[in-house]
Order: sequence, then C-alpha cells, then structure tokens
Amino acid sequence: MKIDKVPERQHSDLIRLFGSQSYQVWQLPGDWDAWIASFDSVWKIRQRRDGIETDWEGSFATADDALAELQRQSDIARGLATE
Repeated sequence: MKIDKVPERQHSDLIRLFGSQSYQVWQLPGDWDAWIASFDSVWKIRQRRDGIETDWEGSFATADDALAELQRQSDIARGLATE
C-alpha cells in the first residue's frame, strides 16, 4: 500500500471530512478506496468499496496503526489471511 497526504483545505466541511491530518491510501484491491485521518489525536479510517462509503471508523493511536488495519483487511480480501 501507498499513502499520499490529502492537501490542506480551508473550508470547514472539508476539514470535517478529512480531519486535520489526512492521507489517501492507494494500491488496495479492486474497487476500494480508503483514507486515514486524525480527529483530535485519534486516527480513523474512511473507506469506499464497490461504491458504498463508510463514515469515519475505528480509533487508532497512530496513522501507522490505522494503515496496519487496512493492510490486514486487504490481506483478508485477497485471501492472504483469515479473520
């Protein structure tokens, strides 16, 4: 997986969507997009799979922890790991 920082934005609605620090996650399987963002020092994941988008989910101490969760989910989706 690869991550890119989401550009900082001025509009408060976009900050609500993408948090104060946020990254888009690339190289996920199939029609799957994901973002990780910090909200009040808690990292969360937002995903879109097959056109269905989630709210911000999870509660991770670091961006690396959120990314590790996405890696785990990706491995399960590709049949490389089990739940």
